[in-house]
Amino acid sequence: LEASAPGKEPSTQNFDTPSTPTSVTLTVPVLKDSAGGPAPIAGVAGAAPVAAPPPAGTPAPAPAPAPSSGPNIGAIVSGIATGAFVTGAVVTGVMYSSKRSDFNDDPSNVDKHDSAQTLGIVNAVLIGGAAVSAGVLVYFLVTGSKHESAKASTAPLQLTPIVSPQVAGLMLGGTL
Repeated sequence: LEASAPGKEPSTQNFDTPSTPTSVTLTVPVLKDSAGGPAPIAGVAGAAPVAAPPPAGTPAPAPAPAPSSGPNIGAIVSGIATGAFVTGAVVTGVMYSSKRSDFNDDPSNVDKHDSAQTLGIVNAVLIGGAAVSAGVLVYFLVTGSKHESAKASTAPLQLTPIVSPQVAGLMLGGTL
């Protein structure tokens, strides 16, 4: 067994290989500093010497970013949000139509008027949310996955969609 490293003297150890499968433990000693140049690569006959690493003060070149072949998370999230907004708008639209019809049959009932009005407002907000999230979806589909999440997280302002059973909307946050 020969062990070597750049700038170190190689170390060689001999051992017998058993004829049956067995575990053999070898201890490689700490390699001594070489007085000459870098040592050749171990186990490769006629191999060229390995260059010493750059000085500590020299920054290593940054690796090129790998092309993103994964899913476009922004498009997925905005597509789900658009679907949720559209579904909510359709459901509240049907409910609004029913309540409005009930109120038209009995205009003196204030509760039916208030219920229809509330559903109309909720429906309008959901339609607006669907329009905004559809615009965001189109943006992500057009730009593809060119934008990395690291760049988005360093942006001074972020627009985040919020959807839950109690509330739906957009949150603007960040630092200036």
